[in-house]
Amino acid sequence: ARGIHQLYRHQKEAIHAAVGEKKSVVVSTPTASGKSLCYVLPLLHALGQKKSARALVLFPLKALANDQLAKLKAFPEAARKALEAAEGNIDGDGEGGLNQTELKRLRGIAEITIRTCDGDSSEDDRAAIRAEKTQLVLTNPDSLHHFILPGYPRKWSKSFWANLTHVVIDEAHVHRGVAGSHFANVIRRVIRLCRVCGNDDVRF
Repeated sequence: ARGIHQLYRHQKEAIHAAVGEKKSVVVSTPTASGKSLCYVLPLLHALGQKKSARALVLFPLKALANDQLAKLKAFPEAARKALEAAEGNIDGDGEGGLNQTELKRLRGIAEITIRTCDGDSSEDDRAAIRAEKTQLVLTNPDSLHHFILPGYPRKWSKSFWANLTHVVIDEAHVHRGVAGSHFANVIRRVIRLCRVCGNDDVRF
């Protein structure tokens, strides 16, 4: 439905490591080589399987997060269209082109909620993210440091951190020098907070 018919070798290996082996993964390939799919597909798999699962995607710039928001939302939308088409083809005996497992997987992906939380987000926007239990939150290191991490436990509840399964760091190579060391400490705070909430299984 998204026009993706075949994966490159590095995409297959990254997805297998993330989904099949449940490992943290670093992808270092040239520009425009499809790195985004290396994290998008594992996120869709994890969030679609478990409604309570949460994920953070960190972009170095707000503009990148806003650009990716529409692209990421296109996947649940494509899943909804595929689901509607599949359910429309089911005959009187309950048989269609997809089996029940595949239909369940599509329903899970179709229901994934995605929002951005950054310096441009109003308090009402952030409240909506928490109230709607948004599964996939796009943000940046500064907003993670200033808005999200300090919000525990009054705003960003224990449930969010206990169910955080993935943290994606896009353009990780830009975090270097003094700024990179500060960013590393922010990530350590994420890991520590997850552990405080009983979550030792967050992957990157």
